Amino acid sequence: MIVVESNFLGGLYLMMPKDTKTINAFIKYFLNYVTYLEKEMSDDTFNFNEIRILFELLEKEKMYAKDIENQLDLDKGYTSRILKKFMDENIIQKDQSDDDKRLFYLSFTDAGKKTAETILAKYEAIINTDLEKLTAKEQKSFISAIETIQKIHDKKFVWKKTEEPTDLSE
Repeated sequence: MIVVESNFLGGLYLMMPKDTKTINAFIKYFLNYVTYLEKEMSDDTFNFNEIRILFELLEKEKMYAKDIENQLDLDKGYTSRILKKFMDENIIQKDQSDDDKRLFYLSFTDAGKKTAETILAKYEAIINTDLEKLTAKEQKSFISAIETIQKIHDKKFVWKKTEEPTDLSE
């Protein structure tokens, strides 16, 4: 339960239970870290959502635009503009599906794959530099905490679009 009270100066503030405050503090920490990553990557020509799309394509190798939207929970129009930019810059290409000639999947051009791999290497270097600040025991604890959060959250909460992605691995 969230309670709104006024302080002696007449301003309003939220009184949250301890668990809610802890979750809120974690979300703020996480968003600050994402902002830090964005700033560290800012000398690249891509914004953070563009980088997320590049990483998703690196992981899957080929995808339909709809699957990118669903996996990353991005707006259709926004995703479309990013994908058009990537095609105009020869980063990705559209290839017609063998199974359904009405559908086109997206994949990297050779140059686009090299670009994405370079960005991924930079991203991983930033994260590894941060992890190296921790002892081996702290690293293990940190990674374990993240995995626990993901595992519990994925089982109990639905916050992404529920549409199943298309399997292109066949």
